Amino acid sequence: MSDSRQILLTLDDHPAPHTDALGWQWAYGCFETFCWSDGTAIGLEKHLDRLLLGCRELSLECLLEKRDLEKRLKAALDPFGEKRLRVRLEAVLDDLGLMRGDDPPFRMRIGVRARETHSASAQSPFSITLLTETDSAPFFPMPSYKPLAYGARLRMRNRLLRQQLTEAIVVTEDLRVVSGLTSNLFVRTSEGVWLTPNLESGCLPGVTRALLLEGQTPEPVLEQEVHLHDLTDATAILVTNSVLGVQPVDSLILEEGMVKKFQTEPAQRMAMWYESLKD
Repeated sequence: MSDSRQILLTLDDHPAPHTDALGWQWAYGCFETFCWSDGTAIGLEKHLDRLLLGCRELSLECLLEKRDLEKRLKAALDPFGEKRLRVRLEAVLDDLGLMRGDDPPFRMRIGVRARETHSASAQSPFSITLLTETDSAPFFPMPSYKPLAYGARLRMRNRLLRQQLTEAIVVTEDLRVVSGLTSNLFVRTSEGVWLTPNLESGCLPGVTRALLLEGQTPEPVLEQEVHLHDLTDATAILVTNSVLGVQPVDSLILEEGMVKKFQTEPAQRMAMWYESLKD
């Protein structure tokens, strides 16, 4: 399998390719994305829990229990051996009953998209930008799961990539920080404590975010309101998601082209801690 080609697998008993399901036509469903290596993924159980939570909130009927789902996922990816994969586990609508006006729960289909990828352990620090309150408005609040209707965030990220940027910070009208477009955000205070916006901010309850909050990290991590001044006062910043892992940030572009520089060593220590979870 090459970097330019993805594989499509089904984890249920439906013989048709899962991409034919109605969920893809209507963006009705949820997904989890993570990196797979050595037969598992960091935080796999949390990913499965969030996928099943999304199914319940969308009134999708999953006929697989979490343990069975995990077993089938591992069996589907086992033939790829030691390859490192970027995996997208999808639960999508597969029932004409919704069009007929039937009552929920609606039948669903579970499938996998996977693509070979390189190791994320040696990510170089990158620059991010701050969105205005107007530009931020379509991107929060996030539900407690990842909906298929994720396209607006990805389109904005594609615009950023053309500007040599990788991520942007979403803020509210009263200048509270929410998250990145496709990541959770952590800022380090001068006392060496990392702060991440609480769920009330409208951020996604990310799996990597949860691992940092719950783990024995090199420096303390707290969940609380984060304001714009916390960004400008920060000594370091990192962003997290299950593909990037823990990604150090070396600069933040503010309004009117102002650039705030950050230390990268504290974020790199957090990244090394996260990578140790694979062992």
